[in-house]
Amino acid sequence: LSTGAGILSAPAVIVGALADIVVGALIAWRPTARKGLYAGIALSLFYLIVGTFLRPDLWNEPLGPFLKVLPIIVLHFVALAILEER
Repeated sequence: LSTGAGILSAPAVIVGALADIVVGALIAWRPTARKGLYAGIALSLFYLIVGTFLRPDLWNEPLGPFLKVLPIIVLHFVALAILEER
C-alpha cells in the first residue's frame, strides 16, 4: 500500500530518526530527562496518530509495529513517576 508521501518519504524518515535521537539524548542527560520523557510521549503519540491515518492496516500486522509503541508510552510514564528517585 502507498501512503501517497512519494518524494517526502525519505526526508520524513530522516527527520523522524533525528527526532528520536534528540529525545534519547534528552532522556539520557539528567537535567533534561523530564522534558525528554514528555517529548518521547508526544512523539510516540504523533507517530501513532499519523501512522493510523496513513496506514491503518498496520494495526493488524503480526509483529505489531503500532502495538509495540503502547508499552513504550507506558514505560515513559513509569520513568516520569520514578524520575526523582534515580
